[in-house]
Amino acid sequence: MNKLSYGLLSFLSTEPMTGYDLMLKLNQFWRTTHSAIYPLLAELEEKQYVTYTIVGQNSKPDKKVYEITDTGREVLKNWISSPTDEAVRKDEMMLKIYCIQGFDGSTIEKLISEMEEKYQKQLIRYTESLNKLTSGVNNKFDSFKSQGFGSYLLLEKAICDVKLSIKWCKWIREIYSRNQEIDCIHDNFKRFQEN
Repeated sequence: MNKLSYGLLSFLSTEPMTGYDLMLKLNQFWRTTHSAIYPLLAELEEKQYVTYTIVGQNSKPDKKVYEITDTGREVLKNWISSPTDEAVRKDEMMLKIYCIQGFDGSTIEKLISEMEEKYQKQLIRYTESLNKLTSGVNNKFDSFKSQGFGSYLLLEKAICDVKLSIKWCKWIREIYSRNQEIDCIHDNFKRFQEN
């Protein structure tokens, strides 16, 4: 099975969902489409890792609500127990940072400001999500068995990561400012020597 199949089983281990709901959840981790999900759901059903129930809807087509089976849980347990591959990262912002030394001050400032703004927006979004999640359980998760505990752990990690990224942006700005001052001193000294 591919990682997307395990992703489907992971989400279905927390609650029954439609294919559309699964796509929305998965898109929080990596981009996918209906055309990728539905054949995998059919394959998981064929292997008896999931089952579905048809739910009728007024003025809409009926929908399938998928649920993980005991066999599917066993397969998921084995996957969770196996070694995890290195994460695949595609980060355009980091690529821009890699070549930052070749650009002028206004370009660098614009890039740093864009990064800070992006991280600040993420911090607001993650904090709001965490507050919403914890208010539903009176700010308390009793155990790993608590509903939503995985979401709680991921939101806490996301908030830590984004706070560190904001701090990193400020550090870059400090280095850039110091270099600007040093460059200005060097330029003034050169002009002094030339006169």
